[in-house]
This record gives sequence, structure tokens and C-alpha cells, in this order.
Amino acid sequence: MLHLKGRKCKPMNKIGKGEIMKLLDLRSVMDKLGGVSRSTVYNLINGGGFPLQVKVGRSSRWREDEIDKWLETAARGPYGTAK
Repeated sequence: MLHLKGRKCKPMNKIGKGEIMKLLDLRSVMDKLGGVSRSTVYNLINGGGFPLQVKVGRSSRWREDEIDKWLETAARGPYGTAK
């Protein structure tokens, strides 16, 4: 895990040949989570368990596959069953 100016950031993992990794900006993440606020996204990060952002230049981006996986896990609820 990288620390940039006091923020935790995740290093980008290598992807296989031919794979495309889509990165989402903050607005796209907020929309994908049902229109939550910017502070809600960062509260989820600080609370642990939510995918950490990756830095692209000065911008923060999130891997779409990690957001989708988190959403699937969250939808199952704390006991692994659909809510």
C-alpha cells in the first residue's frame, strides 16, 4: 500500500495480456453506488473493506472490477446471503 500526502492508495496490480482494466472516477463510483455523496465514498474507504483508489497523476481512480466485486459482497449481507 502506498501513502501519498497522508492518503492510502493501492498500487496497481499487473493484469494479464489482452485484459482491459477500466478505471472509474469519483463521480462514476458515486453513481455506481446509487448516487451517494463524495464524503460517503471516503467514509467507506476509511471504514475499511471498500476498494482503495489508485492514483493516476493527481487524480484518484477506482478499478471497476473491484467496485463490482465489493457491491456483490455487500449485497449478500453479513452472513453471505442476499438481503
